[in-house]
Amino acid sequence: MKKSILSQILVCLPFFLSGQTPQLLQDLHRPVAHDFFSTSSYFFNAHNKVIFDGSSTISEYGVWEFEQDAATLISGFPSGYSNLVEAADGFFAVAGYGNMKYWLVKHDGNPAVSRIVADLNTNFQIGVPEIVVLNDKVYYSDSDQDTGFELWGSGGIADSDYLIKDCTPGAGSTLPVDLTKADNMIYFRGGAQGQQLWCTDGTSSGTVQLFNFAQINFNIQAGSLKTIGDQLFFLVNKMSGETELWTSNGTVNGTIKTTDIQPVSANYFQAFILNGKYIYLAKGIPYYGDEWISTDGTPGGTEVLFDLSGPENSYFREGNCARTALNGEFFFFYLQASGALDFYKSNGTTTGTQKLKTLNASTVRILASTKQLFFFLLLKQNDDVELWSSDGTDVGTILIKKIGNASHLPSFYGYAATDSSILFRISLDEPEVKALPFYSNGTPEGTYIIKGAPAPYLEGSSPKGFVQGANGAVFFSGQGENDLTCVWGTEGQIAIEVTQLDTFGGFIYGQFGSPLTTSSGKALWFSDKNTLNVFDEAGTLSQIKIPADIYDSWSNGPGGDVYFTTNNPRGIWRSDGTVNGTFEVIATPANSVFYGLKMVGDSLFFMQGLTQSGEKDYLWITGGTAST
Repeated sequence: MKKSILSQILVCLPFFLSGQTPQLLQDLHRPVAHDFFSTSSYFFNAHNKVIFDGSSTISEYGVWEFEQDAATLISGFPSGYSNLVEAADGFFAVAGYGNMKYWLVKHDGNPAVSRIVADLNTNFQIGVPEIVVLNDKVYYSDSDQDTGFELWGSGGIADSDYLIKDCTPGAGSTLPVDLTKADNMIYFRGGAQGQQLWCTDGTSSGTVQLFNFAQINFNIQAGSLKTIGDQLFFLVNKMSGETELWTSNGTVNGTIKTTDIQPVSANYFQAFILNGKYIYLAKGIPYYGDEWISTDGTPGGTEVLFDLSGPENSYFREGNCARTALNGEFFFFYLQASGALDFYKSNGTTTGTQKLKTLNASTVRILASTKQLFFFLLLKQNDDVELWSSDGTDVGTILIKKIGNASHLPSFYGYAATDSSILFRISLDEPEVKALPFYSNGTPEGTYIIKGAPAPYLEGSSPKGFVQGANGAVFFSGQGENDLTCVWGTEGQIAIEVTQLDTFGGFIYGQFGSPLTTSSGKALWFSDKNTLNVFDEAGTLSQIKIPADIYDSWSNGPGGDVYFTTNNPRGIWRSDGTVNGTFEVIATPANSVFYGLKMVGDSLFFMQGLTQSGEKDYLWITGGTAST
């Protein structure tokens, strides 16, 4: 079993101590939505919720979930997620953390949390590891010290990863890519050039090579593997430039060529299954764009959906057309030589392919379809950016709303659809120059820039200062709304919101907002420079006023009590969380200051700095009494 040092760490830091789910001791305010500062182009749908990564104006970069008109922070993972796939009880995703280093992450539970399942390796041939879920297990490419890059699996919990089969024994690599799920198996390409076709049922004995196209000097078209049930369709390119359609039922004898077919597009290759047919983008006639081909796997069942040899001389406009499927039809655009933009739909047959509308626009960006509408963006000649939708009819293809202005629409943008709405990210020049996340349900009033709010159990960002309290409780602090600091705990009934601490002496003493605990389990922290807050084992909150200002540092010390330095007057104080047990231990001598408290073993170390110019600092040690 391949181990990972970090496999036990929860990605959301507030959840990783004591196995408990941290809760605000009381939610005194509802989370307020804030503008997004940035979002990436990675948008996914999992269980009819849109998952994307980005940061709001008060939250650090993390992963967000959009459902029912609200975006909620669900993970503080700093690099965001790639290759997200839905699981029965959540989802799996891949997150990068270094050069050719990735974590496999599982997000599930109630409340849901993200945790590291496995530490993945990759190389330039594999890139970001692909993942596929089959029968509640997740499969991916990985390597260890004994094998090269092979197919691995995981049960979805830490340290459950295992090698499926060393298909290229020893240090050699099979390099699994194009992992494609069928009903009961997974197909993938392997070999240095991806010329081997493999399938697996998730077991070593059920992992077999179906065909090695390197033996006949053919190449499997990358991205062409598509399934109907357990049947695989894929394209093979010959060195002569010709293309063949092959199928496989998961057996060696059942992996066969079915027909010669038009060569694939060299520009925007796409392939998908619709109405039981394999549809792909083929190379068009010379000097013109690409055209759509549909096939049922037989020579007689292969047809051109849109013929570019006609008088219109159109050029295909790129976009992920597989995501446009609506009511058994998909949508695409062609740009005429005259500059007009033609909008088409097709059910996968020549007779069922028709032009819906000619639009006046310079650029189109395909988004996706819900269960009712297909959405797309248009950039007009006057730089207006418009959101459109179509129900598959001429009259039902309408402008929803102008959403801003832009000099151009970038090729890299993000989008994902739920059953009834779409979420997308697009860069605009106006109303503000940045990539903004939009929501739309297909109506003008239901189209707007979304905002993000931290989830109630993740209200404090940048959590720190984790300490153990009584009865297994855990306390920590984190930034909350409106630049407030919140103190959190895993048990209790009262919540304390700590205002931003005073600034004096040229320093901000934010560390005092992070709790410390005494030997009896009380949690202590400062809400201002004179007020010590105490949360005891019974869940009672009290405050102790200190006749001095906190200064520089505090630490646990001898006897399990908490020690801190003060100013005005200067000294070192000690507290066990009671009024009588809170007192000055050492008064600072004239013309000096104490700082740098640190517990080492059973003793407390600190520094004395002399304020006179040229004097040295001194290191002191105390057992917790004035006789130091």
